[in-house]
Amino acid sequence: MADERNPAEQADDVATRTVQVGSPDGLHLRPITLVTQKAAGYPCAVTVTKGDASADAKAMIQLLTLAAACGDEVTVTAKGPEARRAVDEIADLIAATNPE
Repeated sequence: MADERNPAEQADDVATRTVQVGSPDGLHLRPITLVTQKAAGYPCAVTVTKGDASADAKAMIQLLTLAAACGDEVTVTAKGPEARRAVDEIADLIAATNPE
């Protein structure tokens, strides 16, 4: 499973992490619900990117349009207060094989 952290992109208010989707069914409704709930708890802006497509991590429909399958690489980026913590928790959910 890929897990790439780029310290050069991690200022106090910006964090980025790339992971592979761990759920065998990809990012379907259940893991996306968990991601949006987690993202909503942070004051920072959080995006999830797959290829050229990006989605607001607080918007369920946008995340669904990424159509991220198991094994696909996605990048989680946050800008603002608590960015590092938000990125780590959301990336962990996306990488989990059975997110809860």
